[in-house]
Amino acid sequence: PGIIPACRHILERSGSVEARFHAACALREALLREWASLTADERNGLRTYLLQYVLVHAAEVQLQVVRSILEGTLAVMLKRGWMETSAEGRAAFFQELDASAKTVGSPAAQIVSLQVMEAVVSEFSLVTASALGLSWEFHENCRNQLEEQFLRQIFEHAVHSAQQAASQVRTAAPGSEAAAGAASSATAAMKLMAAVLAWDFKATNSSFVSATAAITAAMSGRKGLPDTTQVKPGAHWADILLTAATTDWVITLMPALQGPAAASQLATAARQLVVAFCCLAVRLCYDCCTSTGPSSRVCYEDCSCCC
Repeated sequence: PGIIPACRHILERSGSVEARFHAACALREALLREWASLTADERNGLRTYLLQYVLVHAAEVQLQVVRSILEGTLAVMLKRGWMETSAEGRAAFFQELDASAKTVGSPAAQIVSLQVMEAVVSEFSLVTASALGLSWEFHENCRNQLEEQFLRQIFEHAVHSAQQAASQVRTAAPGSEAAAGAASSATAAMKLMAAVLAWDFKATNSSFVSATAAITAAMSGRKGLPDTTQVKPGAHWADILLTAATTDWVITLMPALQGPAAASQLATAARQLVVAFCCLAVRLCYDCCTSTGPSSRVCYEDCSCCC
């Protein structure tokens, strides 16, 4: 019947996790290989199928690796069809993801939805993009357009999710099922935030510079890369990055991550997020209105955000 239907059959019917793993890998390869021959309806149907699969099976720990592969496949599908899809069609992916997670209704499904977004951010970044057999220009255009159209919305969603989960972590009884679920949600949200903050922003151009420098260095025999520690998202990110609500909850969460909890995935994600905030250098621009004259534009360059 074809590789894709066979992979779906194994994913749905096999009792072997190993068989499902190989089916997920084969499905990803087949989708990329047969992409041009698939109709728009077939692509959309596969996207919906994969979304439903990872969300419905979100709570099954034994399928964690299988879900991870399929989450990456969803990100690759979104990117592969990106230039052929309208802005409304691109937004439909995120709307379907959110609606499907809410329909399933479980905390595990919400976590998986955050992991799918993290996979998208990773796939669209020039540094961590998959080899799709397409030009560098294609990858760069996808990166630029995701940054312009969706990246900030993804970050805001991650911040909101992290704030809610962190509040539940602080109030839940230690060792309870509620505390474990809240910790998992907070971890997923903070990983998504850190992935966005590690983005190769056009204002920074850090990853593009690094990739270009690596090629140039290899051709000339030189070693080493330029310092790319600072990340500059641009002035339009200043209002969300510098507001106390974006970072204060992380600080109030840290005392709960001392002692034995310091080795947890939640503590690791929190530390990584703090480091990501400390690598930011944002250009702040705002209008200062005075009573004695017209507003004047004031800009501060390289104002570091440090927790």
